[in-house]
Amino acid sequence: MFRRLVDETLRIDIRKPIGPIQAHFPRRGDGGIDVIAGVPVRPDEEMESDIVATLDIPAVEREAAIVRHGHFAEASPAVNLLTEWLEATDQTSAFDHYREVYLQSEGPAETWVAEHQFILKDPQ
Repeated sequence: MFRRLVDETLRIDIRKPIGPIQAHFPRRGDGGIDVIAGVPVRPDEEMESDIVATLDIPAVEREAAIVRHGHFAEASPAVNLLTEWLEATDQTSAFDHYREVYLQSEGPAETWVAEHQFILKDPQ
């Protein structure tokens, strides 16, 4: 998915992204989850593509995050640890939006560094 995103942004001449590649997993109203790969770009960036679209990701007040090194296919232990921490500390996550930010994504996937984030609900 990321390779296709990068290839398409190069094809439509997107200038250098202004941040790291990301994956967003928002939950739909029907319970399904969309998978969105993206790169941050300037708001004035023009895009003409059947594959790439502009999407505004809203800022969040609070999140729980964990950083891990290694291949993205081996993310489960880190995500499970973060989920266990949420439960142990009585944090309430808005599990309707999970995201990954790839802080280092050059070279083999085994060398990548990713931050996994759960948006937190405001404390009651």
